[in-house]
Amino acid sequence: MKYRKIYEALERRWQVSPGFRFTDLSGWRNPHGRNAQRHALWIVAEDKLSGQRVLLAQFDGQLSIMYQKMDENGLCYGETRHIHCKGQKHMAQEIDALFARAHKAA
Repeated sequence: MKYRKIYEALERRWQVSPGFRFTDLSGWRNPHGRNAQRHALWIVAEDKLSGQRVLLAQFDGQLSIMYQKMDENGLCYGETRHIHCKGQKHMAQEIDALFARAHKAA
């Protein structure tokens, strides 16, 4: 499976965080779709435990994580932060670290 390490990081969070969910709109799953090349990876995750919405995406070959605080109604607020990743292993590590930091702060 393409992006296996990223999906494994999401599954780890799902196992420990009640209310964690993600929507996968990735183009790699539908290679003939109109966004297949433009958005090979496009996942939106919401984590109620840490109070964050996270976008995992690949833009022109660059893996990126964008995240923002989310209130109990699912509305985002505050600054959007970015993490640029060197590869899927690096992205998976950053996902784990991001949720761990946010969980401690919450």
